[in-house]
Amino acid sequence: MATNKILGSKNVLKKAFVFLVLSASFLSLNSQDAFAATGDQKEITSKLVRNVKEVGYDRYYKGDFYSDAGAYPEGMFLVVEKLIENYIAFAHMGDGSYLPTVGQRFEEKIEGQTVKRYVAVSQKKKQGYYCIDIYNDTNDQPIATLTTSLSITKNKNGYFITPKDDIKIVYKGKTYNKQAALNFLGF
Repeated sequence: MATNKILGSKNVLKKAFVFLVLSASFLSLNSQDAFAATGDQKEITSKLVRNVKEVGYDRYYKGDFYSDAGAYPEGMFLVVEKLIENYIAFAHMGDGSYLPTVGQRFEEKIEGQTVKRYVAVSQKKKQGYYCIDIYNDTNDQPIATLTTSLSITKNKNGYFITPKDDIKIVYKGKTYNKQAALNFLGF
């Protein structure tokens, strides 16, 4: 009888050990997939950024901006930041003149756990949106959003993207527009 208990406990230990080994293997594979996906995303973003060309003092996107933004909204966020990094969106606001600076201040002020940066486009309206959503891991809805419209025009040099001054922040049930949004961020 004691022998059966010992053999039974050995089987339980074997099963537990096999379960732990398989679990560790599964987690390892998932983390490798995650790293591979991150590497793929970096490679895609790098290819998209190579489509940014400087002509004179302006920067243009030489690819199909609408298709690329539809297929790679997160990757195109960095492309748009590169396109507009020297463009003064809010001339009256000093430090807050540049949209990437405004986006960075927004992320620092809200301090969410997950930040999603992306570009959304509407080809019919010839317009895009520079978007930053901040989430807590417990919510599927963002706790804060920042959006700014982008003007998109195409000419012989490619797509010319400029931010509009219609910045909008939604946070804790309140909406801050234009100057009020910049004031909210401390500019």
